Amino acid sequence: MSGYFTNEFGMVIISSAIIKSFIARDLIKGKLYRPDNEKPDAVNLSEDLRIRNAQRCVSVSFQDSNVFVTVEIQVQFGAKITEVASKLVEEIKRTIEITTGLNVAEVIVKVNSVYMQPEEI
Repeated sequence: MSGYFTNEFGMVIISSAIIKSFIARDLIKGKLYRPDNEKPDAVNLSEDLRIRNAQRCVSVSFQDSNVFVTVEIQVQFGAKITEVASKLVEEIKRTIEITTGLNVAEVIVKVNSVYMQPEEI
């Protein structure tokens, strides 16, 4: 699947893989959330591996020239889930619209679990 926009010179097509990559980069940088499939020891992995893993928690679809996104995350215990999810929705929407020029019609954040932050030794 891909999104597109046209101008007086032609059409620009943007693949869903590009959009997933942008979103995954946002997901792995979260302080109070992480991709749903990420394990606590993932912080020891390279950024590229973490991004590739996070992309599995993102689905992107297109209708006309609109983008629809669903992300699945875990939220850190003690964080306000509604605030975390709302900020993530705004971040995803802003990232996609700024980097691609496409209109984001909907961002759904599925909070599937809560995780405990490991204690410092």
